[in-house]
Amino acid sequence: MKHGILYFVSGVAAEDLSGLRRTALGDVVSDVVDPEDLAIAVIDQGPSGVRGTLFCVSPERGVAVEDFGFHVDRQTWKETAGGIWVGWHDDYKVNPVDLVRRSCPATDFQRVAFADGSHWEIPLLRDPIVEISGRQLLELDPSAHSTSLRTTHYRDESGAWKFDVEAQYSELFAASRNWWQWLVEATENGSVDFGFAEVFEYAIQVINLKYRYPQALHDATAGRLLDSGVVSEVLMVSCGWSHARQLLQKKSLRARL
Repeated sequence: MKHGILYFVSGVAAEDLSGLRRTALGDVVSDVVDPEDLAIAVIDQGPSGVRGTLFCVSPERGVAVEDFGFHVDRQTWKETAGGIWVGWHDDYKVNPVDLVRRSCPATDFQRVAFADGSHWEIPLLRDPIVEISGRQLLELDPSAHSTSLRTTHYRDESGAWKFDVEAQYSELFAASRNWWQWLVEATENGSVDFGFAEVFEYAIQVINLKYRYPQALHDATAGRLLDSGVVSEVLMVSCGWSHARQLLQKKSLRARL
């Protein structure tokens, strides 16, 4: 048996997986298929002092959650927005292995070191793999980028094959395009203004594709896993900028040989 991250939804009574999916934390269990992988209980008094739903997804498929329950004497609890509380046992350390989802819509990843020294695999939402030279790579239309997200493929009226990212990931894929274009502009002009909250929210959504890492968990850990340096790396990896930079460096090296 293993510990895991505990969640408490204050004022909500969800007695099973189906009910939990209709709460503000439904995304946390969106990949869970087997009800046996979920420990859940409606309790009269949780960390908020009122009735609500306590739950934990087992870190391992088919393995029961150890010491499940609300135990104020041996657990740490943090309140986050929307009446959501996040907790863990005092001897537990948040780690990527325990947070891996049962399934992920992406197939290609790059490892990034987080602020605590742990390594997480970041999905490549887009990748500019093309045979062109020099700065033309930066000017490439992002619609020509490949992606490791799930896609549908079809032919348009001209007979050319096209692809669309599956609908539930299309907004995040579009955001990765915007960040790619922002990085191109920043490279051209030296610096470009951006919203700090916006880039953090984007990075959390990217991480949440492979791991059970909702905004509530990020807020509860108060940035111990993600700082501005890590978020920048997640941004560059996910939108293909890190790979583009590697390609440019290799082309530059070959040109000097």
